[in-house]
Amino acid sequence: MNLLLIRHAEATPVLEETEGGSDPPLTEAGREQSRLLGAWYGSETIDAIVASPMKRAAETAEELARVCGLDVEYVDGLAEYDRAALTYVPAHMVDRDDPDYRMMIEEGTYVPGPGGEDPDDFRDRSVACVESVVERFPGATVAVVCHGGVINVYIAHLLSIPRMLWFYPENTGVSRIAAARSGQRTILSVNETGHLLGHRESS
Repeated sequence: MNLLLIRHAEATPVLEETEGGSDPPLTEAGREQSRLLGAWYGSETIDAIVASPMKRAAETAEELARVCGLDVEYVDGLAEYDRAALTYVPAHMVDRDDPDYRMMIEEGTYVPGPGGEDPDDFRDRSVACVESVVERFPGATVAVVCHGGVINVYIAHLLSIPRMLWFYPENTGVSRIAAARSGQRTILSVNETGHLLGHRESS
């Protein structure tokens, strides 16, 4: 089967702590990124769309689904490791001297906040969830709209990279995996962003 791992579009920052956790929607720029994603990949034969239930992933998936004429299946196991966080700070707004950020850059992992998920549990959960999608859709092309952390740990698993967080997937970046019934996994591309070129040139 052909697996498209897609990071969500740009989400709205949540800089003040939000009771019950932050789950921000897309920004206006994020909605445009989703539109460009749908316009580009909607011409491919996508058989199913599976997504994290978090708003930034769900809204991205819904635009692709609209173009493809499909429904979105929401899978809780695709949620990001920060789902319990009280804030959401996009990478371009992060304080580069923040100790948690330095740990992510230098050690490729994160410190779970209150109620957060242990990194090893997150890695195991994410890999198992993506593999379950592969098993459920043999011979199909499936778009999985999720988060940078999920994409990082799954591709790191395929490449036997010890770091959990080892590259930065762009918003709506697409990574392709060919998954054979034999269990072989072949990485065809990482972080495709060609669909955003027109947007970048006009912004």
